[in-house]
Amino acid sequence: MRDWHPSKLTVHPGLHGRLLTRTAIESLAGICDPVHGSAPQWASGLQQLPNIHLLPDADPSSTSQFTWLVGAVSDEQRAYVESIPKPDSPFAQFARYVHDYWEAVLTWARAAITAEAIDAQAIKQALNSATVGYAFGTHARDIAIDALATQAQRDQADAVLGQLLQLPGLEQWLTRPDVAHVEHRFDSSARLVGGTPPELVGFSWWASSQIPMPVWIAYDREDPEAFAEDDSHITDADLAAMGMTRAQLLADLERERLQSIPVESTAEVYGDDAGDFAIDHPLRTLRDLRVYELSDVDSVRSLIERYPTRLGEINGTSMSHDWAGTQAPISLGVNWHALAQNYDAVRYGIPAALQLAYVPIVVDSEGLTGTAMLTGWTPGSTIYFVDPVRDH
Repeated sequence: MRDWHPSKLTVHPGLHGRLLTRTAIESLAGICDPVHGSAPQWASGLQQLPNIHLLPDADPSSTSQFTWLVGAVSDEQRAYVESIPKPDSPFAQFARYVHDYWEAVLTWARAAITAEAIDAQAIKQALNSATVGYAFGTHARDIAIDALATQAQRDQADAVLGQLLQLPGLEQWLTRPDVAHVEHRFDSSARLVGGTPPELVGFSWWASSQIPMPVWIAYDREDPEAFAEDDSHITDADLAAMGMTRAQLLADLERERLQSIPVESTAEVYGDDAGDFAIDHPLRTLRDLRVYELSDVDSVRSLIERYPTRLGEINGTSMSHDWAGTQAPISLGVNWHALAQNYDAVRYGIPAALQLAYVPIVVDSEGLTGTAMLTGWTPGSTIYFVDPVRDH
């Protein structure tokens, strides 16, 4: 494995928050062209973002490589492509490219915030893009991009995220709702077996499969308009290059809308399975119950220290130890049965998800040693151990 493979890197808390930030900025920069003078005034003079997605795969056996430009290539295009590290480039060159990328992202982000050029819709769409493909798609590259940033760059990106979360239209992300879309589930073959702490076996990677009892998942409401396709940035020249008229484009967008699952809640747009299948989760008013609010690494570690379980045999799709980087393997979890004696639910709000999603939680307390991780949770959801619905 190359030196930027996850098994050789540290996975830092807040990875998904920084992933959201850079995803939003990449999208914004993609519809601007400061190099060729077609950018809005606020973006003029900003450098082109290094194309981080063309970096070679960390696994030498992978066939994933970037494509060289062919045909008539300008000196500018050639210089841009040749600046991208190759599979055999020194690690220092790879790291330097990542540092340059982050500097450009942070510069773009500050300019966009100052110009009020980024809105809640862009942030919601970025969270969708950042979370749906992470666990079983982009995590190796995303871990490398985050781990190879400097600590100062990560700190600055966290500060930028703090500003983005204050944008008008994101207020509901910061509170626990009293109305939500509720799904009743017991889809788990997991069970606890004897021992101190007990061992969980037969689980899988998604959250409810790791809870060996019936649960109710309350998904926060989400605005479908935030995920409506927008063709305003597609110019007539773009359409000509695609060989389409605007009427044809609008017809294609409408066809996609009709074929997609309607957006009602966070379940359709955030997390690994978002939008893959329809969920029976009617809108309900919630009772006022005892809810444990996850917020940061310590809030998870505290649960595991108080209600520990060891992870044993997994059922079906395996959990990727690459998710935990150098702190693999994932060996600890929460004894949800024991926790349910003192709490009725656990809240995984979107700010918490941005801090905790797929982040290794190292525990070393009173003979309990190992790594835990929250996997397969939907950002903006609450898992209840009792029926949370006020009136059926």
